[in-house]
Amino acid sequence: MISVRDLRATYGGFTLHDVNLDLREGGCLAILGPSGAGKTLLLETVMGARRPRGGEVLLDGRNITALPPEARRIAYIPQDLALFPHLSVRDNIVFGLPSRAARRTANDVITKLAAMLRIEHILNRRNIGTLSGGERQRVALARAMIVQPRVLFLDEPFSSLDAATASDLLWSFREMRTQTRTTVFLVTHNLHEASLLADDVAIMIGGRIVESGPRDRVFRHPSSVTVARFLNIRNIIPMSDLPPQASHLVTGSSNGCTHLAIRSEDVVLSPVSAQRGVGLRGRLDELIPCGSSVIARLTVHGTWRLEVVLNHARAAELQRSLAGEVAVSIPQHGALYLHDTQDARSNAPGRPSAGTDVPRQDDEDASASPDPRLSPDPRSAKD
Repeated sequence: MISVRDLRATYGGFTLHDVNLDLREGGCLAILGPSGAGKTLLLETVMGARRPRGGEVLLDGRNITALPPEARRIAYIPQDLALFPHLSVRDNIVFGLPSRAARRTANDVITKLAAMLRIEHILNRRNIGTLSGGERQRVALARAMIVQPRVLFLDEPFSSLDAATASDLLWSFREMRTQTRTTVFLVTHNLHEASLLADDVAIMIGGRIVESGPRDRVFRHPSSVTVARFLNIRNIIPMSDLPPQASHLVTGSSNGCTHLAIRSEDVVLSPVSAQRGVGLRGRLDELIPCGSSVIARLTVHGTWRLEVVLNHARAAELQRSLAGEVAVSIPQHGALYLHDTQDARSNAPGRPSAGTDVPRQDDEDASASPDPRLSPDPRSAKD
């Protein structure tokens, strides 16, 4: 549906470098990255609010790079939602419809959207200022969806909400997208949002797409240290630091790779007496309760640190081993082999990095503003 080819754009001193992406019809593509990675600049360039310096955007094979946003049949929800404070909830929702006649006959559609988004009780609210953050978000979604866009562009749509409200709205939006099969271009830094909503993901660092593909493949099998760190894989170890007892983790699959990554949930800890043979040993340094699970921090062979996620029963079993030795079991299938794209000696949470590996351009994501034509003043709008 949407294809982005060798797209280049600049904002201030920030540059997008030769971005290539594909968004299929009915799918959701999530652009993931830290603040300042260039996500908002990419979104605004793809939707037509900014002109690129090179490359092209195709819609169903047609070059739309020079088309303004209003000619693309898209909808956009910015971070600040851009609701109109002097309009009622209902008038905010119908504002994007092309004529007064369309607005007058939209009651059935409004009712359907309100039911999907669970905002029936506020449809007749005249003062937008009395809405909660979650209600405002749902109104913005209804306003975007009523125009039946070919593509819905979302820029960090849930970032301003508390965790419980954001989770509730995420599930509502997921259900609505399943029903409507709306094509979504999502910008977020939140891995949970991408996990629930996206079919495909693209990881953006410093204005470049460093990895992209189906969500499960990228999340389960990242190929570089940079991407693994962004995905919060905590145990990243230089291959040169592995002791002989971990030789079973070095296989043909690791050829040419510089680092080994191990997911916290794939490591098994047990009292030393429960495991025969030499194997890996670690000193259990800390047990940290975190809601439904416990994080164990340990030092293995005195050189590298591991974080392991345990259930409370296993943590209680290991409590007596605190500050003592435990057996460490790492299955070969739990090992990820990574290419080093940054400092080969950095390790999270083991060796501290000498510095950040992500350019910080916080002003880019925060201040990049879309084309004003996307949120016109309703008082000057004409049918």
